[in-house]
Parts: sequence; structure tokens; C-alpha cells
Amino acid sequence: MLFYRIEATMKDRCVEDGMRRDEERALIPKCDIYFQKCGKEFYFFVERMDHDKITAGCIAKDGVDIDNALSGFCGAIEINMSDLKCEEITYRSLLSMYHGSYCRVPEVLKYFKLAVLVGYEEQFDEYFVEDNVCKDSLIERSRKLLCEETLTPELERIYAGPAKTSPKGIPVHYIIQTDNTSISNGIVSILTSALYQNKRLSGRRYGKLLYFNGDDSAVRCLKMLYDSGCCSTIVLRLESAFEDDDGEYVRSVSNLLWKNENAIKSRKNEVLTILSLPRSCEKMKKTVYKHLGDFTFVEIMEESVNEEKAREYLERKAQERDLSPDDELYGILRNGGESFIFSELENHFTKWYDVRLRTDVFPQYAHLFTAGKSVMEAKPKGSAYERLQKMTGLSEAKSIIAQAIDCHKARNLFKRAGIKSDVSPMHMVFTGNPGTAKTTVARLFAQIMKDNDVLSEGSLYEVGRADLVGQFVGWTAPMVRKKFKQAKGGVLFIDEAYSLLDDKSGMYGDEAINTIVQEMENMREDIVVIFAGYTDEMELFLERNPGLRSRIAFHVPFADYSAEELYSIAELICEDKGAKLAPPVKDILLPMFEKARLVPNFGNGRYVRNVIEKAKMKQACRIAGMDPLKVTRAELETLLPEDFDMTLPQTGRSLCKLGFSAT
Repeated sequence: MLFYRIEATMKDRCVEDGMRRDEERALIPKCDIYFQKCGKEFYFFVERMDHDKITAGCIAKDGVDIDNALSGFCGAIEINMSDLKCEEITYRSLLSMYHGSYCRVPEVLKYFKLAVLVGYEEQFDEYFVEDNVCKDSLIERSRKLLCEETLTPELERIYAGPAKTSPKGIPVHYIIQTDNTSISNGIVSILTSALYQNKRLSGRRYGKLLYFNGDDSAVRCLKMLYDSGCCSTIVLRLESAFEDDDGEYVRSVSNLLWKNENAIKSRKNEVLTILSLPRSCEKMKKTVYKHLGDFTFVEIMEESVNEEKAREYLERKAQERDLSPDDELYGILRNGGESFIFSELENHFTKWYDVRLRTDVFPQYAHLFTAGKSVMEAKPKGSAYERLQKMTGLSEAKSIIAQAIDCHKARNLFKRAGIKSDVSPMHMVFTGNPGTAKTTVARLFAQIMKDNDVLSEGSLYEVGRADLVGQFVGWTAPMVRKKFKQAKGGVLFIDEAYSLLDDKSGMYGDEAINTIVQEMENMREDIVVIFAGYTDEMELFLERNPGLRSRIAFHVPFADYSAEELYSIAELICEDKGAKLAPPVKDILLPMFEKARLVPNFGNGRYVRNVIEKAKMKQACRIAGMDPLKVTRAELETLLPEDFDMTLPQTGRSLCKLGFSAT
């Protein structure tokens, strides 16, 4: 299908402003009659008449001689035109013209099968093939893209044989394999230019659709593009995700092709199909051949080149910008291995060129940092991060959270450079005794991820066995999926995760664990699962499902606090409560904390909090017995040694002592 915009000067006619709409309406029947008379191969409509100027649009089927059709249109509406200009336009531009006219829009669009695309025009981009580009120029561009081995031979085939006067059909279609979007776009531009010049395409316009995993609107839009024949070439980009181990994206692509298989095949000889796939995509390519097995595909691949060709490429890029190559430019050749691809070389050259611009070409900017460096050197932000740093101990947890933020920064830099970076899951296991701040750190972690744009929501959803395991058959898996759905964009914290273990395998707890493993993979990009519990019990839990341990990126031990650390926690708790410890308090608390640490499961920070809360109560009783008029602010804020109860924590497990002890 071809769309045109026509602008001309009316020789013997001048339309006044007050009569413009009437004049435009009067031409509608004449356009309809001409449409019927010419066998409905094309439809002209008048968008606007302004004094001696006229603007019209046209929808034409492939193969229509637009010059003859336009000449007949001038005669049909009985207007002599001069300075006539006719240009091909996009579908989106055509709709814009339609909305400003009085022609019968719904009926005409429906006849040409374009009505189904209304509302979907924003889903795909439209481009025009470059015209009047010579063969040698296209081959040179192929060489610069480092695609000589597969693209140049196809260009030779396109230009081979006797010249054609009109399109005869589509003999082959194309699969492009690259991880670099600019290379994909460059190959598409080269191919379509060569094909159009050799009368292999019916029109200059081609549509490009990007498919994301699970994008149902893109599935429907692709079908409509083929059904309508709107574009002579359709480029389907399937390069937005890596091919994961479980093939989730591949299954999504299979579903896309399955739902559109008949539509694509029905236009096999009329519409050129170009599929853009990741560079390493054997599963995806097999899926394409499975659904489109009767297509003949030419594969164009981003190639690896040796050190000599890589050096030539870098030298040529530098010389094109009037710069001399140096050791920094050739650094990638020393560190990059035996072979190189365009993406690696292009990204390396871009960084080198940026530095040379600021240091040699425009030295006045040499002292400024790049945005990427500023991003990488920026400190994590947010009150939650500040709170975590103030907490006593927790060196492992602090280090891992810093790693997660740094990984996110690096991923953004890769994305900005056009390099694909797989999303690494950040699922964690927190192991340690009660009161070692596992839940507190999980809450702070969720907020830190939100504050630093790593997670979209940053809420903590705390669950246990009762929230994940159903009482009857068929209840457990839906319960687990519901919790994952609720926690999307945040952190799902499964406390005492070992409670999911049943005495026998294959019970409801195992079903919950299996479903958790599945959902961890399905939602790896926008959820973090944290399992927490005692060290030994959590080891048994991880051994229950073989896939569980491999999906957990970080194992964070929460050690029992030393007496000094417990005292620091006491000071922090007091600070939060607007209180402080009198200096002599340290002399009584440190020995008490040393003894408390010998009690199994003594509670760590939880025990310290109880000690401070009891001290606050005794302080209140002490101050209540004082003369209110003589109580100072310092006395209200300060906890004294006599406010503390020296009772050690209780435990459910008794300590077995050998020998005798003196009290």
C-alpha cells in the first residue's frame, strides 16, 4: 500500500475563506465517482483548498502508476493544476490528512483494510528507503559495519541479473543477528536501499515494530500490519532481551509467531520480512524456522574480526575525524582477546573519541568529568542508606547492598553505550540468630533500592509459612503467586523460611518452594526475595530444592554482636528515643552483655532494646518520685546505672555446665 501527499496551484480558480468548506465538500462526490471508475485501485481526497492552492491525499494499491492516476484525478475534479508536487508519506501522515478532510474516512479505510490499524499507528515506526544510493556506496557502508562476509555477498546477489521494470515478488527474506541496535538499523537501511533500487520492493516506506516479552498489543499490531499490507517491508525487532536459560523470551517469541503465522505467510510474496535477533540466538532462530519453515531466509550477522582488521577499523575511524591514533586507542587490542565485534570496537572508540574531544580538540573542557563518571562516583542516596550506615556492625550486609547499587549503575552505563547487560537477580539469604537485625536490614534494603531507582516500589512484604502454604490441594501455588504479585517492585521477605520444610518430600511445603523458585525466575527483574532464618536450618532449606541455591545471588551472614557492639546498639536506641547513657552506665552494661552472650539465643539487638525499654520505665519511676520543679532536662534525657536491671536473658534451652561455679 502506498500513501501520497499532493500539493499544487490551481490555475483558473481562487477559493475565498468563507467558501472554502463548501468548495471542499463539493469535490467529495467527484472523488467517489473517480474511485469507482478506476476499479477502486486508488482513492484521492482533497484535504484543503486555500485561495489558489490545493492539497490532496491518495491511497494506492501496489503497482499503481501514480502519475497517470494523478492526471485522471485532475480531470475528474475539473481543476487545472500547475507546480504539482507529489511525495510518498507515512500512514501516520495520511491519517493526519484524513482527519482534516471531509472525505468518507471509515468506508475508504475499511475497503483498503487500513481501519484495523487506527489506534495502533503509535505502536510502530515508519521509515523511508534511501533513494539514489549507488552499489559501491552500499558495499563500503557494509565494510564499515564489519558485515562484509554475509552482507556484501547478498548485495552482489541483489544487483545481479537483468534489471527489472517492476516488482515481481519476494524471493528471500532476512534474519539479522546482532546485539547492537545501530548495526541492525544500518543493515536494514543498506538492504532496503539496494532492494528498492533494483525494483524488488513496491514502495519506499517500511515499518519497524519492537517486541517486548508479553507485549500483547505488539502481537495484535503485527497481525494488522500484515493483514492490511500497509508496508512493503516489515522489520520485527526481537533484540530487546537476552535468550535466558529457561527460554522464557523464546517461548514468548514462539507465541508471537504462532498467533501471526497465517498473516505473515499470506503476504509472503508481497511483504518483505526482516527479523532482527540477538547475535547468539540459536533457540530463537530455531523457533523462527519452526513457524516460518517455508520461508527462505538470508542470514546477515555481526561478524568477529581479527586484530589486524580491528586495528584498520579503529585507524579509519580516527582518520575520519582528523585525529591521530595512539596507544589508548589500541588498548582494546591488547586486552580484548583474539577476535572483536563491531559493538566492542565502536564503544571503545566512542569513549576514546570523547576523551580526545575534551583534551585535544577542546582542551578548555579537560577538567570536567563525564556524566558516567559522575554517576559511578555518586554516593547512594536516601535516609534508609544513612540509617544503615549508622547501624553497628553488619559489614557483610552493607557491602552487598553497595554491590547491588553499583551493579545497577553499571547496567545503566552499559545501556547508554548500547551494550546489552543481562539483569542479574539479587535474591538473598540472611542467616543468623534472633535479634541480629535481619528484618531491619531487609526493610532498609527495600527502601534503599527504591531511593536509588533499583526497584520500582521498594516496599517490604513479610510472609511466613501460613501465608504461602494452603490447607488443601491446589491452594498453595496460587497463594505463592499472589504474594509475588503483591510484592512486585519490592522485597518479599520470607522469615523462618525453613518452616516450609515438611517431614516428607512432596508435601505442600515442597509445592510452595517449587513455586517460589519458578516465580523468582519469572519476576527476576523487579523483585528481590530474601530468605531468613537460623544458619543450620537454612542450610537444610537450601538443599531441599536443587534450583533454589543457584538462584540466590547473595548469602549474608548476621553474626552475634560483641559486647562493645551491643553497647553501641544501646547508644543508637537511646539516640532514637531522645535519651543518652550516663558515662558510668558503660561499666555495668559491658560485663552484663558479655554474660548475656553466653546464653543461647539471647536475642542480640532485641535483648538490648528490652534492656533500654526497662531502663526507661525505671527512670520514669525514679523521676516520678522527685520534685517536679527541680527536675532538669538533662535528668529527663539521661539514663543512670541505677535504672538498669542486671537480669540476664531467659532461654528455652538450659545451659549444661560441668564442674562447680561460685556465685
